[in-house]
Amino acid sequence: MKKSQIAGQIFVYVLSLIIIGLIVLFGYRAIKMIQDYQVKMDEINFMTRFEEAISKTDYKDVEIKTFKVPGKYRKICLVSQNHGSLPAIDPLPLSQWQNTNDDVFLYTGITEFLPMKTSKTLVLDMPTANAQVDPGEESDSSYLCKTVQGLITLRLEGLGSSVFISEKIS
Repeated sequence: MKKSQIAGQIFVYVLSLIIIGLIVLFGYRAIKMIQDYQVKMDEINFMTRFEEAISKTDYKDVEIKTFKVPGKYRKICLVSQNHGSLPAIDPLPLSQWQNTNDDVFLYTGITEFLPMKTSKTLVLDMPTANAQVDPGEESDSSYLCKTVQGLITLRLEGLGSSVFISEKIS
């Protein structure tokens, strides 16, 4: 084997490594982009299904609906649109309650959330004073926050221009 052949082989190996590295890099970026699109599609799918269920609930209709919450969200908060002053609850700061007309919030943690507006007023079924509130659940006369793990089942009852929502054990 001549020295020029060894130098040529090294050039081929280096060029091969560069090409393989570029393929891996572009492949990783493409997979990441597809995953980001999937997350957005899950969010849009949840918002569409939730709004569709709310808007299609007519007067005296009672339906039990199960919603698939997008994977990165761990908490859902429902807010009655005719709320007065609301307390600052974890993870929702007071400023987010007061400066919005949204009535559904999905949370990943303290910093990231997805707000959503429904077409009908939400009337929430709150636990009575004697009822025990589960860990991970917060409630008041105008909001309900529930820790979720993928699915949440709600009972929807049509009241005309509003929808009465109570939790079905999920």
